[in-house]
Amino acid sequence: MSILTKIKKARIKKKPKSVILQIRMISMIDIVFLLLIYFLLTSNFRFKEGFLPISLPQENQQSPATMMIEPLEISVTSITDAQCEITIGTGNIIFINNDFTKLRNALNEIVIKHGRTVTDPIKLKPAPQSQWHHVVQTYDALWQSNMTNIIFSISQ
Repeated sequence: MSILTKIKKARIKKKPKSVILQIRMISMIDIVFLLLIYFLLTSNFRFKEGFLPISLPQENQQSPATMMIEPLEISVTSITDAQCEITIGTGNIIFINNDFTKLRNALNEIVIKHGRTVTDPIKLKPAPQSQWHHVVQTYDALWQSNMTNIIFSISQ
């Protein structure tokens, strides 16, 4: 065998060199520094907060007890399309024929009578057979009387 054939066989038996994949770090570093500069320039740093003076109560002082005010319950029951029965609290029944000024006047009297304020909670409870426009008109009458703390209760 000649030397040339040995070299050819050796070349054939040799495995090709494996390709090594590399990430180009130079361009990646440029992008990282650009992002770092961008976030540093666009961020808002908080200033040091000033001193906030507060006075805590002493041990021997009693804080006034806060009580939850029971909501005034208003039930709405439709009698006919034009007439509805509104029960305010316990026992104050008003029959209304599409004129809710009577309800506003009664509400103002009850607020004064029971020592309530307009900020006290009110629970509006429509009966299952109530028509929606009666409930909405009752809500409007409450709102026009400056009573804004209104809760709806669904009867089962």
